[in-house]
Amino acid sequence: MSKLDLTQPKRQSPVGVVVLFFKNLRVGVNIFVSLFFVQYGFRIDPSSNWLKITLVLLLAGFIVLSVLQYRKFYFYVRGNQLIIEKGVISRDKITVPFDRIQSVHINQNIVQRMLNVVALKIDTAGSAVKEMEIAALERSYARKVQEFLMRMKNESRGEEEEVYTEDGDLQVGGEAIPLVQLSVSDVLRVGITENHLRSGFVLFAVVFGYIWQFEEYLQDFEPYLESQKNFVAHRWLQLLPFAIAAFFVIAVGLSLIQTFLRYYGLRFFIDKRGAQLVSGLLKRVEYQIPLNKIQYIKWASNPLRKLVGLKTVVVKQAGSKEATDKQSLKVPGVRQEQLEVVQDYFYPELKQSELVDYKASPFLILQYSMLFALLPALMLAGAGFFAPVFWSLAVLWLISGIYFSYRFQPTVKLSCNREMILLSRGWLFPETAALKYFKIQNVQISQNIFQKRRKLVHLNLYTAAGRLRMLQMNEQEAREVYNYVLYRIESTRQDWM
Repeated sequence: MSKLDLTQPKRQSPVGVVVLFFKNLRVGVNIFVSLFFVQYGFRIDPSSNWLKITLVLLLAGFIVLSVLQYRKFYFYVRGNQLIIEKGVISRDKITVPFDRIQSVHINQNIVQRMLNVVALKIDTAGSAVKEMEIAALERSYARKVQEFLMRMKNESRGEEEEVYTEDGDLQVGGEAIPLVQLSVSDVLRVGITENHLRSGFVLFAVVFGYIWQFEEYLQDFEPYLESQKNFVAHRWLQLLPFAIAAFFVIAVGLSLIQTFLRYYGLRFFIDKRGAQLVSGLLKRVEYQIPLNKIQYIKWASNPLRKLVGLKTVVVKQAGSKEATDKQSLKVPGVRQEQLEVVQDYFYPELKQSELVDYKASPFLILQYSMLFALLPALMLAGAGFFAPVFWSLAVLWLISGIYFSYRFQPTVKLSCNREMILLSRGWLFPETAALKYFKIQNVQISQNIFQKRRKLVHLNLYTAAGRLRMLQMNEQEAREVYNYVLYRIESTRQDWM
């Protein structure tokens, strides 16, 4: 591969002007709708000359702005830092040392795919946002920049250098190791088993937000709505099933659209750069996490996915909680045999020695029944003095809360062997987190006054990707695990990063 020289300021690909134009256009449309349309509403005459002149001037302004943004955007290297300078009126200079770089990703939205360019995004340690983005580079050149940044990051940390081929692809010393690949039917199953309530309520909030925003321009419809008020009031019981069915159909449709846009063509594999995820229909995303940055892996499910035997695998990397939530690698629709492939690759220690289980105390049932059943039921009962229907809701909530607490407690357990720990919990939404001892930075036992009388504790395990907790554990058993974890942390020579 030809040597890459970033000591001199570099610009993006010339077609980056088009990419920047569409970015600006999207922002401009949002501003136009929220300000101009709200001000004049439906009184705008689409055929008026002044509206056409305004739109032409705005488009011309966006073109000029995009050209200036392109010409004022530079990226280069000074010493051990990557620097980006950008801005037309206000100039910004963003500097990130190589040793702060977490990973470098390649994204490609529909405009970039049409122009045959990609975006390069750089994640940095401890940041909740992607600090740097180069919006338009030729793919081969972007690969070279990606290779250069990862190589400089490794050199600054004394890590092994990665090797790339002449065309900018990674030389992995053989084929990549496939772990999970989703077909169209797999993506369809993922969409059908999504959390449709969440999708529906998000759409509900967006629609009512726009209704509230444009409320004064909907006044023309008020007479019709008033005329239908009595009809709805007298037939709401008959209309309720249709409303629920419509809500469900719309929510499922929205979930399917979001799933296909995000997970179409998903491939999860391992190569020398680490764990790689490639997916997306209109926006193609290539996401990577170096293997040494992976702190723990979690697999979870929901009631619908349990019925069809699917799980979601989440790979957690080092960073702040906000950063790890955004930078986690998420693989939905994983079947049991695929999960076993993932486990065999990342955690072969699971099969090397027997796991010892530690279960949560039955006191957890009482605790959760008090917090999530009794207290809400009392509040609903209080509302029953104003509306008797809340008395029935209070009884129903109390019974349901106690039942769910009873079913939840047996699922909470900690399993460990000589090399690693599994933390499991959840009945309707089961999840299991797996981590090796050397990834644990700190271990802590917490105990309140209620637990002290019953000789119970919470065991907290702190990693660079956040805290994991075992609830209501027998104090003596927790001390045994605590001492062994401390021993493994202090005696290991492996780095957590």
